[in-house]
Amino acid sequence: TTSIFTAFTNSSFKKPTYDASASDTVLMTIKTSIRNPDQPDRCVEAYVFFDPGSEESYISSKLSQYLGVRTIDTDNISLFTFGSERPQTRESSIVEINI
Repeated sequence: TTSIFTAFTNSSFKKPTYDASASDTVLMTIKTSIRNPDQPDRCVEAYVFFDPGSEESYISSKLSQYLGVRTIDTDNISLFTFGSERPQTRESSIVEINI
C-alpha cells in the first residue's frame, strides 16, 4: 500500500547517525523509500521521523529537488528554534510524496 503525504519543505537534509547508550532517547524513525508520485522511478531511501503529535510533515528542500516533486502550493510557517524568544517566519513549498 502506498501512502501519499503532503509535506512542507525546509532547508536541511542530513543522514541521521545513531550511537546507542542506556541514557539515549529513541525516536520513532524508519528507513524507507520515498518516491515522486508523478515519477515513481524517482526514488530515494531516507529516514522518516514519525511524530504522532504533529499536524504537518516536513522534508528538506534538497530532498524535494532530488525527487523532482512539483510544488502544489506555498505557505508561511512560524518556527520557534531552540533558545529563540520569537518565531521565525519562512515561506515553505507544499509538495506531495509517496512513502
